[in-house]
Amino acid sequence: MSIKNKFIAGATLAALISGFVMSLAPLAQAAQTFTFPESQGELHITDPQGNLQVFALTGSSTVQVNTELTGAGSDTDDDGLDQVPTELLALHLSGDGAVIRPQPGQRHLGEIEETSNTTSGTLDLPPYGTGTANSFFDVFIELDLPALNLNSSKANLRISGTVTTWPPAPGESLMFTGTGSTAVKLLGPNNQDTGYRLVKLVWSPNPPINPPYRLDHFKCYDLFESPSLQDIVFLFDQFGRTDKKFERDEVRRINFFCNTSRKIHGGAHFGIFDRANHLTWYQIRSLFNENFNQRQVFVRNQFVPNGATLNVRGPAYLAVPTEKVRVNNTLTNYGFPKNLDHFKCYDVNGPQVTRNIRVQDEFDRLIAGLPFDDILATAPKYLCNPTYKIHITGFSAAGTATIEKAEIRHPEDHLVCYDIRKEDGHTRRIQTFNQFGTHTLSTKRFNHFCVPSLKREVNPVPTN
Repeated sequence: MSIKNKFIAGATLAALISGFVMSLAPLAQAAQTFTFPESQGELHITDPQGNLQVFALTGSSTVQVNTELTGAGSDTDDDGLDQVPTELLALHLSGDGAVIRPQPGQRHLGEIEETSNTTSGTLDLPPYGTGTANSFFDVFIELDLPALNLNSSKANLRISGTVTTWPPAPGESLMFTGTGSTAVKLLGPNNQDTGYRLVKLVWSPNPPINPPYRLDHFKCYDLFESPSLQDIVFLFDQFGRTDKKFERDEVRRINFFCNTSRKIHGGAHFGIFDRANHLTWYQIRSLFNENFNQRQVFVRNQFVPNGATLNVRGPAYLAVPTEKVRVNNTLTNYGFPKNLDHFKCYDVNGPQVTRNIRVQDEFDRLIAGLPFDDILATAPKYLCNPTYKIHITGFSAAGTATIEKAEIRHPEDHLVCYDIRKEDGHTRRIQTFNQFGTHTLSTKRFNHFCVPSLKREVNPVPTN
């Protein structure tokens, strides 16, 4: 080949290379980055005995989608469906004492592939087109689970799911599930098998906007001190409606503090809906010695699926939504309960239930090696109705009362609380905040365990 021809060939090759590089440049520039600051997740772990433990997680994540704004895609695997490559750039989730973070030096690659090809060369998924898509990421994560003595335990797995739009719609999730040999082994610091298995990991980039409300279980503690106070409240619940009476009560002292709790009973696992939910129980007394009309109610819950009749003897406590600010001097960052009712709690008696259950709250997680606590629930002790509350917070110079009101949000939700007599042996000092102010409390043993329940009156008082 002559020098001239070589020059022409070289120039042509250079032009081709230049054109190819230029054609790649828009794709590199077109990569879109999406940040999800309110990501949620669930981590499901089984212990060596096969018992399930679930961690509710929150945090942030970032995804890069390698496509133009028009949603250009290609069928790289010759299955007749267009896809675009993706990468999970960041994933940091924590909660309930668990932490998930990326393994250093690893990339978390994935893709989005349409489920039907309406427009060739375009990802048929809103906002680029119409349809749905399957998405996955191969993730390499590290887990810290101090309560299980697991630190920097590595797990490699694929999370996948179907999305209806990109970014994913609120509540849409990608997940990994595994059982038996497909569950992920969690290794200790020397790469030894700890016996713990990761059986499920859920990642929700965008949390549900209005998730369906569900009342939590509560694990309630006696206190070493019972701070006294003198406040006046007006309470009106379903019994008050039946009796046509707005009860006026003096709030006297704090008797119990309740954490949200997980529960395993009969092979069923009941998780925590909102870890911000806590209740402080205040002893109440009628200001004018108003008589309570005793009655019977029929309740149904997981302990008594066929129902049981309880004898309601009289009002005893006001359970108030409470922010748990600190535990043993450590900030919780849970915030104040946003959707939890006040409850008026009554002394009751009824048939024994004798149920062996496994429960877990935040205090249990502070004890290494004690992921769940085995307790025995016996007799029903309290029935709690959601209640309307007016709190008199002060008086003006003219003698006009200033008030604070709390409406009933969930009139069907009740709690039946069962006697628990087990010494805890681990004191926790907590700082709390609610409408009655800030309190510093020290918890001791368990007193009762409260179960979401349905209720109807058997012999309501005549209304005249």
